[in-house]
Amino acid sequence: MRRLFPIVDWLPSYEGANLRLDIFAALAVWAIVVPESMAYASIAGMPPETGLYAATAPLLAYVIFGTSKRMTVGPSSAAAAVSASTIFPLSEGDPGRFIQLSIMLALLAGVILILGGLLKFGAVAKFLSGPVLTGFLVGVALDIALGQSEKLFGIELEGEGFFTEAWSLITQIPDAHGLTVLVGFGSLAFLWAAHRFFPKLPGALFLVVGAIGITVLLGLEALGLEVAGDIPGGLPQLGLPDIAAGDIALLIPGALAISLVGFGETIAVAQSFGRKHGETVDPDQEMLAIGTSNVAGGLTGAFFGNGSTSRTAAGDSAGQQTQVSGLVVVALLIVTMLVLTPLFHSLPEATLGAIVIHAVWHLISSEEFVRLWRTYRSDSIAAIGTVLGVLVVGVLPGLAIGVAISLAALMGRAISPNTARLAFDEASQLYLDIDEHPDLTPPDGIEIVRFDAPLFFANIDALRDAVEKAAAEPGVHAVVIDARGITDIDTTAHEGLRELRQDLETRGLILEIAQVREFLIPTIEGFDPEATERLFPSVRSAVEHIQTRDDNRHSD
Repeated sequence: MRRLFPIVDWLPSYEGANLRLDIFAALAVWAIVVPESMAYASIAGMPPETGLYAATAPLLAYVIFGTSKRMTVGPSSAAAAVSASTIFPLSEGDPGRFIQLSIMLALLAGVILILGGLLKFGAVAKFLSGPVLTGFLVGVALDIALGQSEKLFGIELEGEGFFTEAWSLITQIPDAHGLTVLVGFGSLAFLWAAHRFFPKLPGALFLVVGAIGITVLLGLEALGLEVAGDIPGGLPQLGLPDIAAGDIALLIPGALAISLVGFGETIAVAQSFGRKHGETVDPDQEMLAIGTSNVAGGLTGAFFGNGSTSRTAAGDSAGQQTQVSGLVVVALLIVTMLVLTPLFHSLPEATLGAIVIHAVWHLISSEEFVRLWRTYRSDSIAAIGTVLGVLVVGVLPGLAIGVAISLAALMGRAISPNTARLAFDEASQLYLDIDEHPDLTPPDGIEIVRFDAPLFFANIDALRDAVEKAAAEPGVHAVVIDARGITDIDTTAHEGLRELRQDLETRGLILEIAQVREFLIPTIEGFDPEATERLFPSVRSAVEHIQTRDDNRHSD
């Protein structure tokens, strides 16, 4: 019970001294959740009220099942974009079918995540590397920002794909609706100013209240300003989406993709704030928790949601101590749905668009790309490839492109790992890389080669090439392999080593292996029981052994 339902562990021991901080944090989170949730619903192609649904039951489920003390679960821009891109080609232009399929997608993804959590698949998020996630989020943010620009200019983008829509925006700017532009960019300016000068205040909530008040007082709706309109109030109805059984199979690829994206973002947020506060989160339980959150959301008419960076950060900065704060947020959202939804009728669509653009704008940064380019080019290529993939071929194919580039780079590093020629440094008493310390020279007639990777069928030739190159140096009659960087070895690699040693010996050259990791010795003995007799505990002992043998030959 304590493992599957963490709330059973922490709620009975809740300290009353934390209540004031948790309530204050809940107010701060609620102030962001309400406008953001309705705005993200538009990204997902769903009615505004479903954004509130996606923020309520899922958060309650997470409070029960989650292991993070500070996580806020609900709609997110990236997941909403993935949901929309998955459902759009399947909806056949039917808005009602679009809504039902979006709800079913959340349910199906939730079931997948629950099964993954129970089967201990929490490590699957590692397939989404940091650079791929960076590129994915930047690509999604650019796509979302362009899509929301319609609301800021009062136009309708034409064409398909990011670049054709961007050209459509440029060509239609002269036809923009002046009042809409004023409200949209005024809203953006307010949000950026609030974030810059009053970062701890709920700028989005103040903006919504002010925009509604100005719209009503000045009668802006009558002047052509688009508003949210009537938003159904009341609690969501429990039930399954109305779709045919055959549609479930069509949703499975999208459900797998959105599960991976949503869980990757969730666990990144949970672990980030866990490290900040010295708290532990369980990846497998987090997978189960985000799964139950989406099952709860799907049963209440919501689209897919996951852990939110912005709302979690807002609660943390306001002093959130436990998930009691999440329970208070749920209560506030229920009050909002029961009483406050009529107040949002006159909320300008341009203001909603501004809230979305401001929310995703922090994801669009060149600094991370510059850092990756300077430190690791292959990661930079993966990030850039993911961005271009998302913008050119779509959200899900773009993510697949990024993962493929990362896996290709990983295979490239495995097939062609780093090797180094070593020499002894008297000052440090260590064998160091000659390329990094050109003043050092190897022992007379002996070359030392270090191999920095697991040794397997695909890279045994790389080791062979490094040894052959070292053996070709003038006057060399022996080569020592420093195996401390070899963390694994397979049968093909071991056979390749044996053949390499035999080949060198037929040419009068010696090959010795030193510093094999202790846990690999039983594996090597399994391949060849006699092989371990020629393993040396250190490079120095191997070199001394060769030098002693040379001296004995000379004395003979």
